[in-house]
Amino acid sequence: MKDNETIARIRQIRREISRRVDFDPKRLIDFYKEKQQERASRRAAKPRR
Repeated sequence: MKDNETIARIRQIRREISRRVDFDPKRLIDFYKEKQQERASRRAAKPRR
């Protein structure tokens, strides 16, 4: 049952993101690219052990 709740939450978040970019595929791709760059820069800033 937990898996269904998780999948439902993921779908809800995806719908919210799509709504935020007015369901525009180009803006959606740009949104995800920006998030990917943010995560990459955070990883690069962390010191290696």
